[in-house]
Amino acid sequence: MKKLTTLAICLMIFQTIFAQAPGSITTVEDVYGGRINAITGGQFGTSDSFRILVATESANSIFYATGNFPSTGTASVGSFTVLPSANATAAYGSSINKLAYHTTSQTIYFIASGNVYATTTTAATATKLTTSGNYTDIKISGNNFFALTTAGTTNN
Repeated sequence: MKKLTTLAICLMIFQTIFAQAPGSITTVEDVYGGRINAITGGQFGTSDSFRILVATESANSIFYATGNFPSTGTASVGSFTVLPSANATAAYGSSINKLAYHTTSQTIYFIASGNVYATTTTAATATKLTTSGNYTDIKISGNNFFALTTAGTTNN
């Protein structure tokens, strides 16, 4: 069921982002350029609400949207918004390649240039959690946070 829900959310994202009426001209948006480097999400608020986070190659590095997946009816995803702590001023650019979302605390973790950062949707800046610059992957399982370094060690 969890895989099916994840698949449904991903399909809604791409439908929302890329859908257009036949014969219409696509409107170019300044903030949605480049490829998607990472995507994640999780439950937000009520049991039928979720948050989607996307890291892109654009100057505004991370975007988020909130959606609703009711047990009956049609699922919906709101507009994507630039994460204030990963906007063009923060200067992460395309260096963000991993994202993780802790649903309980609504904390967003990401790797940029090999360092792990934590932030929220309301924070003006992200907090750098590491100093080594050699982290390659992050995962959250329940309330456990895991970060993998290039040396192959895992840190909690």
